[in-house]
Amino acid sequence: MPYSARPAAAIHPTTSTLIYNSPHGFLLSPLFSNAHPRPFPAPPLLSPPDHISSSPTGEWIIAYHPHPQHGGTLAIYPQSILSPNAARSSITPLATFQLSSKPLAISHLYPPRTHLSRARSLPLGPSPPAGHDTSRGPTFTILTAFQVLLVHPQAIPPGSLDVSSSWVMSCIQTSIWTMGFSQDGMTGPQESGTRIERGWMSLVAGSRGVWIGYEAEGKVGVVRADVNVNENGSYHLQTTRLASLPFVDRPLLEGAETSDCRSVLQDMVFVHIPRERRDVEQGVETGDVRMEDEESSLSTERAGVVLVYRDTVLDDIDSLSRTRLVTMVFERRLLQLAPGFSEMSDASTEVGDLWDWFTAPHPSRSVCSPACTTILFLHPLSSLPPYTIALAIISTPNGLSRVHLDLGSDQWNLLSEYRLGDLQSDDLILLPSQGVERGHLGLCAVVGRERLQLGAVRTLNDQTMIGDHKPGSMSREESQAVSAATSIILAERQGSDWSDVIRALTAIVDLSSQNSFVNDLLWRIYILSGEESAIDQMDILGRVQVALFSAFRDSRLALSADVLRLHVASELLDQCATFEEDGKITFDLDSIWPLISVLDWCLFLISSSMRQSLIFRASSSKHPTVSQNLIDHPHTSIFILFHPTLRSLVIRILSQLHQFCLFLATLGRPILQPEAGGTGGGRRRDPMATIVAREMTGDLATKWGVDLEGWGQALEKMGELDELSSVQTSLTSLSVTPIQEHLPAFLEALYDSSLLFTSAAAVNSRDEPMAFDALEWTLLPPVWNGEDKGTQKIIVRCNRCSSRTEALARSTRAQDALTSPWIRWKTASTVHCFCGGAWIRSEVVA
Repeated sequence: MPYSARPAAAIHPTTSTLIYNSPHGFLLSPLFSNAHPRPFPAPPLLSPPDHISSSPTGEWIIAYHPHPQHGGTLAIYPQSILSPNAARSSITPLATFQLSSKPLAISHLYPPRTHLSRARSLPLGPSPPAGHDTSRGPTFTILTAFQVLLVHPQAIPPGSLDVSSSWVMSCIQTSIWTMGFSQDGMTGPQESGTRIERGWMSLVAGSRGVWIGYEAEGKVGVVRADVNVNENGSYHLQTTRLASLPFVDRPLLEGAETSDCRSVLQDMVFVHIPRERRDVEQGVETGDVRMEDEESSLSTERAGVVLVYRDTVLDDIDSLSRTRLVTMVFERRLLQLAPGFSEMSDASTEVGDLWDWFTAPHPSRSVCSPACTTILFLHPLSSLPPYTIALAIISTPNGLSRVHLDLGSDQWNLLSEYRLGDLQSDDLILLPSQGVERGHLGLCAVVGRERLQLGAVRTLNDQTMIGDHKPGSMSREESQAVSAATSIILAERQGSDWSDVIRALTAIVDLSSQNSFVNDLLWRIYILSGEESAIDQMDILGRVQVALFSAFRDSRLALSADVLRLHVASELLDQCATFEEDGKITFDLDSIWPLISVLDWCLFLISSSMRQSLIFRASSSKHPTVSQNLIDHPHTSIFILFHPTLRSLVIRILSQLHQFCLFLATLGRPILQPEAGGTGGGRRRDPMATIVAREMTGDLATKWGVDLEGWGQALEKMGELDELSSVQTSLTSLSVTPIQEHLPAFLEALYDSSLLFTSAAAVNSRDEPMAFDALEWTLLPPVWNGEDKGTQKIIVRCNRCSSRTEALARSTRAQDALTSPWIRWKTASTVHCFCGGAWIRSEVVA
């Protein structure tokens, strides 16, 4: 039976949330960990969606809600709809459009070029207009039964493209059956002509058009849609219907006793077709991939379509079937004018070059699978060179398999194969993760009617790895570490979430080698990220540490989360600071109260490390076995002060606290009042708020018993260590062991302070554990406060570091996001935790 053109589901690129359909409607589930799926929170006034897709950058979610009688509503939602606290009653779409029929296909425009090991992929589809900003809304095309639609953000009034412009979503329509042209402000054509039964639409590497395939009344055709934007920001949509596809001979099916064969079109996949050599030689080199110049690109643009047929022979005993891949080629050529044509025109009119699209008179290739081998579902990997590779589910006499298939080969060419076990073959779809899309390590979801299966997909053999390594001499664990490090770094370059890589590692790494593998991978991440100018080395190391320690249930998880959060706090303080030319440092006035909470948490953690260091020094002098215990269990809070890199971070934060106190001490301007319940609503600037904030900040160090001057001088005198390799190994593994010989000198240089043990906050932290909100940095109330045993509660926590938050249920004012660095950070952190994990709702029992 024919399968659907593309899956009506998605993997969200920045949160790795799996969005898939089930008998109970669309569900949301994080890729990183096993969590109970949540229903998609569609607004109560709309029916449950039957099609969902994500914009390439993940900022927007597109859903189609069918009407009971006819047509439906296309809604555009912000990505906040994926939040675990998103309630149906509070969901507001950015825009909605009424469609007379269900979308047959949706294609998102302007996807970022995919980062590969040595370059970036060829661009897909039309180029974005100057000043294109994805925050204004998504741009995508829709194929319906009669029309092609273009949905895009439009400035109000049209032509006003400055920063202060207002933007709304607009829709352009044009016919599929004629050479149609439409632009903003034009009335779309009436629905007419033959109704399209099935349709496919996609972008092709190196081609600037949107390619559309359709089947109507048993006939198959191809349409190219061109999307352009003029200098005033007005969009144009033009469709060109290509000539009829040539007749295809059908070879006899091997092993069949009859030529009576039934063929069914299953899919149409548009692929990149290399340009002829004479045109490529006119190209120029760029910093990414070899690209043709503008003139050459216009003269010989090419694309192809692979028609996927299922041939079946039925006889009295049994049936035989196969898959047949037929490739057609389209080319844009210069029209040759007949002699004398130019003389017919006005003498003052110059006849310019005329171009048109042509269909090759014969298929370029026809490839058949082995007998009794058929494709059940196919997903093209459009950004992976040579741009003809697809991921597919095939059925063979031995069962179902997930394979990489080269659609551009002259023979049936499987690049990889993985058995899927006992999955049923009905209505299966594939959802590859971001790593798999570029041919590297990742995950693939196989979604069936009643079952979801996640499987690791290894790097394709011909993919280049990043970094120095010798492929022939590496062990299996080293090879896996190189593959994982490459996939993570590429995702980081792309701005994508790499949860899929970590989840895949839990399936392929042997239990016996987990510890050595994790340390090897962390070392490679540290070295590779140091060579990337656009990547924060400490930030990505910390996030990968948290992810790996969480996935492999490593005892270093808590320490890694604290170290990462300390780094995030310091960076946040810098984001809210302004460094004046005269050397003065000022801070954003709307971020004062949140920064006090940030510094409060920092001193809580730093004072705890100071206290534990002093306790360890006293204990080790009396009981030498204590030192050995630290070597056997080296992942303690002492590490934050002992390791020279982290010690420098602590010194920096103490300095930032000092500068913050100096700023408030001389601040004569009013600041915002403290937030009431975290809502941020109804606040105004108040001189009294400045006075209270100044007093609170000055008391922070005393609250936690930290002598800033004494500890600052002691920590600065400790200096650096000479053994760079040992220091780096210690940092990546979060272990005292590589630099343990320096421990006595560290303990000897500690500052003696009784305040650490006598302050009220220190006493309270010893009596009961303290937890701080991951978003607001404030002290959280205990989860349990005298409830009966067996009482259940729902909390929101991170699925990696387990940090809790109560802030997702509260909103912030939109105008604050434009002016406050703190609100911008907090808004970004509502998408995922500071460690990169996803927010999930978790049930806890007393």
